[in-house]
Amino acid sequence: AFYPAGFAAGYETLHFKVKGDASNLEDFEAKFFGPDSSVVYNLTTYAGSVPLGNGWYQVSIPLSDFGATIDTAEGFLLGPFGDQVDPFTFLLTDIGFSSAGVDPGIIPEAVVYASDPAVVEDLIKNRANR
Repeated sequence: AFYPAGFAAGYETLHFKVKGDASNLEDFEAKFFGPDSSVVYNLTTYAGSVPLGNGWYQVSIPLSDFGATIDTAEGFLLGPFGDQVDPFTFLLTDIGFSSAGVDPGIIPEAVVYASDPAVVEDLIKNRANR
């Protein structure tokens, strides 16, 4: 596991930007590990998904969707749902978490990955293996 157990506890929302091929973008899976909890969202209809233009979406997912898994989660996965038998393009950026009452703005409160190299990657320092 890359993160200590419960790394996402205390946060309320997962934020990220995503762009993919039209064939694999609609059904999008967010999964937390330890124990596993997975939810599939349709990014073209999900209320927490906002089109930004040029194929990009800003997505905000409440961590309550994953129940008690968040209290013990040791990692997470974001990507197209189901088996992908053909090559595809899938881009993610500005991945992070925010707490109640905090406006995530362009970059979330606690960052896992950001496209801006000036942004400190808060959660990266908690990795067990570098």
